[in-house]
Amino acid sequence: MVEQSEMRGSSDLRLPLLAAAVFAVLGAAWFFAAAAWAPHERLLYGVSAGFFVIVGTISIYAIVQRGVAEHRVMVEDLLGREQRSVQRRKRLDILWRFAGSELADFSAHATAALEVSTRVLGLEYGEAAHVEGNALVCDLFHSETPSERPQTRDVATAAGRHPIEAGKTVSYSDLNESGVRAYIATPFSVGNLQYELGFWSASPREAGFDDDDLEYVQVLAGFFAGLFRQRRQEEELAHLALFDALTGLANRQHLLDRLRSSIAAHRRRDAQCALLVIDLNRFKQVNDVLGHAAGDAALMEIAERLKNVLRAEDSLARIGSDRFAVITSLMKSPAEVVALAERLRDASVEPLKIEDHTFHISSSVGISVFPTDGVDPKSMLDHAGAAANRAKEEGSGRYKFYNNEISQSVRSRQELFNDLRNAVNLGEFALHFQPQVDLRTGATVGAEALLRWQHGRRGMVDPSAFVPAAEENGLMVPIGTWVLQQALLQWRPLVDFSPSLHLGINVSARQFSDPDFYELLSDAIEAARVAPDSIVIEITETVAMANPAATRATLLRCKERGLMVALDDFGTLYSSLAYLKTLPIDIVKIDKSFVDGLPHDHFDGAIVHAVISLADALGCSIVAEGVETREQAQWLAEAGCQSAQGFLYSKGLPYDEFVNWMRRERTPAV
Repeated sequence: MVEQSEMRGSSDLRLPLLAAAVFAVLGAAWFFAAAAWAPHERLLYGVSAGFFVIVGTISIYAIVQRGVAEHRVMVEDLLGREQRSVQRRKRLDILWRFAGSELADFSAHATAALEVSTRVLGLEYGEAAHVEGNALVCDLFHSETPSERPQTRDVATAAGRHPIEAGKTVSYSDLNESGVRAYIATPFSVGNLQYELGFWSASPREAGFDDDDLEYVQVLAGFFAGLFRQRRQEEELAHLALFDALTGLANRQHLLDRLRSSIAAHRRRDAQCALLVIDLNRFKQVNDVLGHAAGDAALMEIAERLKNVLRAEDSLARIGSDRFAVITSLMKSPAEVVALAERLRDASVEPLKIEDHTFHISSSVGISVFPTDGVDPKSMLDHAGAAANRAKEEGSGRYKFYNNEISQSVRSRQELFNDLRNAVNLGEFALHFQPQVDLRTGATVGAEALLRWQHGRRGMVDPSAFVPAAEENGLMVPIGTWVLQQALLQWRPLVDFSPSLHLGINVSARQFSDPDFYELLSDAIEAARVAPDSIVIEITETVAMANPAATRATLLRCKERGLMVALDDFGTLYSSLAYLKTLPIDIVKIDKSFVDGLPHDHFDGAIVHAVISLADALGCSIVAEGVETREQAQWLAEAGCQSAQGFLYSKGLPYDEFVNWMRRERTPAV
């Protein structure tokens, strides 16, 4: 480009220089010719020739001066271009250094970039601001001179020059508006927010703004867009770490942080605060009937109800799938907390209408008070949760303060959890076998394997005490695996008494939902070398309802393997008939609660008759549980029930005793 400019400048001067030289040469030639041909006219010709020479010389001088001036301009232009190129490289180098730097945080990074950029542009003020409605809200501000940070202002006040309204970079070198003389700004966006990056000065900019200035501000806007986008992502991650994604409430961790601050504040004031845990009752029905999307909608509705009954100083959080917690500050008396617990309970008990269904959800509330029930966040939350559990055990819709009785229960429960973890290794678990008999012949047709725990100090622990604890703490999967393996190994020799004997093995909800359940079951069958058609997998209605599609798929695999399937505790839940129709069930077990009233309770009798008729229609056999009297056995046999188990025949027997039972076959006939 430089060479082309020089060539163009020299060619522009070539023609006039040539003309002037020719003019001067012609004048000189004229003089000498006139002197030779007309000597008497020499003076006249000399004057005229001199005129031509002088004119030519002056023309040559003028042309040379013009060339020198144009060359000077060209050199100055080249120097200006080089200076702008250096300035451009310097500006880009500054941006590059900022992009590659690792400053402490967004504020330090962005503020430093704004400060340097304001100085690079030779202006006094720099600002990054975003639009909220019709207002422009300042996010970052820098001033080269002492100046207050600009307040929120109306975007319309900048009409005609505002970059966001114009949709492009704008610049004014002598604006003279509201004390602003030089102004350059450009818009950029982050998500759905519109931003302005602007620089201005109170004095005019004599040189104006050139293309390099506009380009620099646009590139700078891209850099700031990246910074703001990164800040937004960090804020979203921080929000997810502290708030529940569904309800927007504080999560468990954030609750503990708030509770820690509240405890510190109340300790300084020598005051009390309380933590309330709200446990929803029967909420699982919503998920079971309508699915998890409807359950999420129900949780959001309940969260809104709870928020509406709180005071401004109370803090609400969601700490579990169906558990909420409230921190109440400056508690004046227990009556104040009771009033709040009742408001929370009443807010959740109102009928919940979702997709043309009405659900009656209630809640149980547990309360712990600082400092009497705990002096740190974790203990207060644990104690309020324990009180909520006790309130739930005593009946839905109750509230309960944490007390010594609950404290002892919590300690005992924790000891139970710890002992459960060691029970398998210590060999404290054992299997008992309860015989199942044919109601017509009295012959033993099978047995149910029952888990028993012989604790070193406690003695025999009732399954109703430790099975829920094992489920709650995730121990039921390893314990259930042990039961499967031991039951099949012990059953193999018993089949020699009769090939038609079958063994029922209970499978818990956690165990059945384990992805490896079927493989573990198959491996146990192979290891024991037992015939699959002698094994009955027993599941409860709760297991069947947890995930109907997955339940059906797993049961079909068991059926393909040759195993039988029994539905235990039949009739205790509202959806029994629907699930019995869709699941591949071979055996229906009538729950003890319906057998207890026989033969005198007509309501129980009607239910049992209905179950037997339905099972017959579906091709299922019937086993009655909890048979304790001959009258019950007689009634069941006449009603069409095939088999029974219960204390009338035998309790659960240790393995050796069950072997002797099989040898004696002293089952009383009906």
